[in-house]
Amino acid sequence: MRAVQDAWAAELVVRAEVYAELACAVREGVRRALAEGAVSQARLAEAARALLGAGARVTAAGGGGVTAEVPGRRVDLSADALADRALNRLGARAETLWAPQ
Repeated sequence: MRAVQDAWAAELVVRAEVYAELACAVREGVRRALAEGAVSQARLAEAARALLGAGARVTAAGGGGVTAEVPGRRVDLSADALADRALNRLGARAETLWAPQ
């Protein structure tokens, strides 16, 4: 029984490493895409204002994208936040990364 638990623990460590590598690659890809103009800062600012209202204070985010605020509310459209949301939408489909072919 202990061997099975140890094997499962080792597999979970590897899965976490694979997912962390994927997250880094996705974040870098989104940063690069924003830097290359795939989506303009103006478009992201427009999207932020659509979510928060015309009076939102929009700020450029390090690494690309924007953040915006109104009293009591904030929206994060930074490159990393956009990448993280995309990865979160994968949900259980991320399991395919380590599933047998």
